Amino acid sequence: MKKASLSGLDSTFQTIINNEVKRNKILPSLGLELHQQKIYALGLYEMQFDEKMNMLLNKWYDNKEFTQITKNIQLFSSTYAPL
Repeated sequence: MKKASLSGLDSTFQTIINNEVKRNKILPSLGLELHQQKIYALGLYEMQFDEKMNMLLNKWYDNKEFTQITKNIQLFSSTYAPL
């Protein structure tokens, strides 16, 4: 999912860069500048995507609740299993 999003953004940005470079032949460094900005924007998107996914996954797989339930089961088993 993340790779598809990043490649879609990359191709969209690259199309915009190519169009701007063709239109503005006066500015020789425009292509390099736009390419650097594209890499920066893709990096920000990837960092925000990873941060959001980590937040969501941490909520789904909250290890504290699982360990507490496991301890309660072990306590219950040790208390009532010998009977």
